[in-house]
Amino acid sequence: KSYPRSIEARLSDAELAAIGLERVALIEPEVTPERLLDEAARHRFALTEGRVEVDFGSGPVSMPTDGYMRSLIKPLRDDAVANSSFTVSNYRIGPNTYLTATADQIIAIYDAVRAHVQACFAANAAVDTKIADGTYTTISDVVNALEWPN
Repeated sequence: KSYPRSIEARLSDAELAAIGLERVALIEPEVTPERLLDEAARHRFALTEGRVEVDFGSGPVSMPTDGYMRSLIKPLRDDAVANSSFTVSNYRIGPNTYLTATADQIIAIYDAVRAHVQACFAANAAVDTKIADGTYTTISDVVNALEWPN
């Protein structure tokens, strides 16, 4: 029999044996270069699905950078480039958070989101290189790599 770690952690080996249980050791999967590359890709994806701050001079606006927002901001950017008087009002960018923006602001948002996503992919490539050359050998190395954008 095995119980959740919380029970095992509270009892000594002798106490576990007295009730017919034994401590279960967790087996960590082997850390291979392939696993590190997968972890780097997962980390990059998590970062690209994050947020970036864009400052219009009146304080930063935190913009989502997820795939959904990227799919919405591109057509707005196209409209803003085509028409300098284009604006959006009450554009939902998060729970109970709405944006009103001019054409120039829309273009700035698009540029910031695009730059953030590109920085994530560039960092992923740099981390992959360090995995390949043996510099990064642990998941902690990969997740905490200095190459990742803040």
